[in-house]
This record gives sequence, C-alpha cells and structure tokens, in this order.
Amino acid sequence: MKNELVDRIPIEVASFLQANRITTIQEIPNGDEFLELYASYPRRSANLLTFLKQALERETTETIIDPVVGKCYDVFKDNTVGSSVFQLGDYVMSPTGFKVPREIHIHETNETFNRCERFENKKQYTHKRLLDLGLSIDFPRVFENFNLRHGYSIGSSDNNSNHELEQTFLIERHCFKFTLNIDELKLSQAFKDDIDILPPK
Repeated sequence: MKNELVDRIPIEVASFLQANRITTIQEIPNGDEFLELYASYPRRSANLLTFLKQALERETTETIIDPVVGKCYDVFKDNTVGSSVFQLGDYVMSPTGFKVPREIHIHETNETFNRCERFENKKQYTHKRLLDLGLSIDFPRVFENFNLRHGYSIGSSDNNSNHELEQTFLIERHCFKFTLNIDELKLSQAFKDDIDILPPK
C-alpha cells in the first residue's frame, strides 16, 4: 500500500481498504460504489462517512428515505396511506449512510421472514389477515375487499373443483429496522385539526 493512502487516513481504514484489494487513492470507487464499500465497513457512523468523503475526495449520491414508520394505516384497504399523525423534522444523515427524519432511528438487522398460507375462502383469509394486523374482531363485510397479499392463497381443496388459484410463497430479507423516537415526536397540525372537529361523545 502506498504511503499516500496510509498518510491520509487512519490505519484501521487503510487496512480495511487493503482487505478489499484497494491499495491507492485512485482505486477507491466513486458514487454509489463508494457507498456500497462503506456499507461493508465494520464500524460505521455518520461522522465516519463524512470523513471518508472529505479525506478520500469521493462523492456519493445522497439517499433520502421516506420510511413507512409513523404513517397511518387504512385497515379497510389493508394498506398504508401517505399521511402521518406526526410532524417529522429535518432529514439528517444516519450511521447507515441514509438520510431520514431526525425522529426516526435506523437499526441494522439480519432477519428472514417467510409465509405460505392457504385458505378455503375469502372469509377465512380476511379473518387471519385481521389477526395478523392485531385485530381480533368478527368478520364484517366491509373487509371483503381486502386484496390478497403475497404468501396467502385461496383455493378449494375439493378434488372435483376445476378452479384453483395460484399459490404464492413470500420470503423477505430484513436488513434495517426503523423506529420512532417517542420523546422527540410532535403531532402534526393537520391531525390536531381533525381531532378538534370530531363530534362530542
């Protein structure tokens, strides 16, 4: 490894680059490839990313994430909606290299989730889906329009049936977990206004 690399960055970073077969400043990638390289660094922080960009004179595309966490959920359509009851502040750089609202924290995780469930009819599926959403209620007709999600299948087990829906299997790899910092959250003004116009009991 040339002295110019060792002289400009800490030895632990230089060793990391050497382990990735990078021996000169010129060999360090730019743009998104630099961000991918940084993602594999064992001890990361937002300050380290800033330092590496300045010290190594490399630029990366800013990745701004608008996470679903904190958004409202329409249980009648089984989907998130764009609005939020919270007023989120400025976007800040997270230790993972992504910009997120300051009230949202990103935690790295390494989890796998899979699902493959089959039901005889839409009523059985809807009942199970409501339970998965944490809703233990009777089956009201208003939920009959639930869209069938991946990993859930509806089909008759009757051997005489000529109609069999395609069965799906869902596998998810969870790399990041987004959490809300409750102490920093504020309710949005739009939500407060909606609460104010609710009829009294």
